[in-house]
Amino acid sequence: MLISSIVGINASFLMKGLNDCVYTHVGYHIMKDNDYDIRECFAYFGLTIYMVQTVEKGILNSLILSYKNITKTRYDELFAEKSQLTFGQLKREIIEKGIFNNEIVEKIDKFHEKRDWLAHNYWWDRSIEFYRDNLKYKILEELDKLTTDLEDFNNIIKESNRQFLIKKGLDPDKLFEEFASFDKTPYIPTFKKLSKNETLIGIYLFEPEKGFQIPIFKLEDNTYWTLCESGLTSFNVTEIEKELLPLDKTIGIFPVTQFNPKPKILKEWDYEINLKKNGLYIKVQPTEINGKFVFNWTIKKHGS
Repeated sequence: MLISSIVGINASFLMKGLNDCVYTHVGYHIMKDNDYDIRECFAYFGLTIYMVQTVEKGILNSLILSYKNITKTRYDELFAEKSQLTFGQLKREIIEKGIFNNEIVEKIDKFHEKRDWLAHNYWWDRSIEFYRDNLKYKILEELDKLTTDLEDFNNIIKESNRQFLIKKGLDPDKLFEEFASFDKTPYIPTFKKLSKNETLIGIYLFEPEKGFQIPIFKLEDNTYWTLCESGLTSFNVTEIEKELLPLDKTIGIFPVTQFNPKPKILKEWDYEINLKKNGLYIKVQPTEINGKFVFNWTIKKHGS
């Protein structure tokens, strides 16, 4: 630390002293009614961190909204999956998909730095200002400025997401009203994380719309899955299990071990799923009918 090199004090001793003085000051006074400034510092910090989380979840939504033609279940699955990413990992995916222009990417980089600093080092870096009553105002001014900057950035992300939703034919205001009508915040559903080494024990046909059939995959743990933009996604068969019919071309090939439900993709909705028996694979490709997205899937055999 700069101050230790200037005055020649042992750095570890100095840091311990700073830590002790802050802990003692807060620990002794925290519950007293007259410690208005301390409570204000924590309140301002709480608001700043609230805005950090708001921006972060907004950026997460930007990533998920960039996926094309996904179901509500797939949205929830992606939200649960991407929520486990570090912000650095999330940022890399955002950049790889080219969701934002360079100006916003630069803002995301700066946000990332501020986010990590606030989460890990803020109170350490402001130990003296927090300890001394005549300096606490600096913390309040700084946090107020940070919160304002975060609100401005959040408005940019929010408007970007709003335009995403409108392009998808959704009404952002109605979605917000629906969300706000709940009696408590909905929980994020949990989903099984697929490995690249599953055991497939069946493939069935389901007809969600007349003339349109989709394959339903059953894994060894009795979970069911269907096609999504990048392989398989969770599928609830509770109400339709009796309607499932075995896929004729795959009868007799099960179990399929070392089955990979998340193959490499050329682009969204363009990939092959290797069934590993008799040279069979499922080819998935995107197309349109009357301007509406649909995906084609066919069972094929290598070498034919």
